[in-house]
Amino acid sequence: MKNRCLSLLIIGLTLIGCKKQDNLKVDETSTKITNDVSKKDTIGIVDKVEEGVLTYQLSFKDSIVDGFVKYISKEPLLANELIEEYSEKLTESDRTHLKNILKNNPRFNVMFGSLPFLKNSIYIAGYEVVYKGQGLSYTIENKWNDILDEGYGFAESRIVPNSSLNFKYKKEFLDSQTLQVNITEDKFDRQDTGETVVVAGYQTNKIIYTHKPSTLDGERVLPLSVVAYVSKAFNPVINKVMPFYVNESAGVLKLEIQMTSTTDLNLTYEANTAVERKVLEPETSILTGTTLYEVKDSRDVIALGMQLSKVIIAPRM
Repeated sequence: MKNRCLSLLIIGLTLIGCKKQDNLKVDETSTKITNDVSKKDTIGIVDKVEEGVLTYQLSFKDSIVDGFVKYISKEPLLANELIEEYSEKLTESDRTHLKNILKNNPRFNVMFGSLPFLKNSIYIAGYEVVYKGQGLSYTIENKWNDILDEGYGFAESRIVPNSSLNFKYKKEFLDSQTLQVNITEDKFDRQDTGETVVVAGYQTNKIIYTHKPSTLDGERVLPLSVVAYVSKAFNPVINKVMPFYVNESAGVLKLEIQMTSTTDLNLTYEANTAVERKVLEPETSILTGTTLYEVKDSRDVIALGMQLSKVIIAPRM
């Protein structure tokens, strides 16, 4: 009898050990799946960033030109004086290099002077996104809600006193390209390269847009080409508040922009930080200006565009 009880005890302990071993295998498998899912933009599995902050940097490929523009931003009203001051800090060869670039690109001020070189931050809260930027002569804040299909913004000149204004708008205003340059397939050929590149820690797909030579866009200077790096981890709503609007089905984390045949003047607009976190109320609020303009029809679009053109202007160089 004792021997029989002992045998049953051994069998029971063996079965319990096997069950623990099976559980251990399941746990190991579960851990592996969890780890794989946590990776950013893994193939077929993408963690959506529902809330967070993106900080972009806009810069020229050429460091001398980039330093030149940033130096002028210290006091845009004294641009000419600062140009001389910056030139004196350069070596003779760098001074000649800068002088030749400006001489060979007489529209430099028109093409680049109103771009937001100083600040580019985007705050994401689901389908609502807030952009806060600063150019050489202005400050701008812009909120767009993709569910309501409407936006609300603020603009203020750093040169002209008492020039701040708020504006409410619909999609028609986005189409007017008053606040940004629209990269659309009616004016650009689109090529999906199939290449993937990591930007700010996220995997992106590389898309090339090449301007169709037969198309014009009024007085606006369009890029010769734009290379967009888009990530499925980000809602494409962020694209609608950028200085260059690329209508992709994923969020843009980087743009390489060629505006002229001078490659030194190529621009890069790139997210250097991407943080997934809860955004704060002050980050999503818009400053209050002295005047409110509301866009209801095409006439309002033109009127608001004229007002913003008095604020978002390039300093004289």
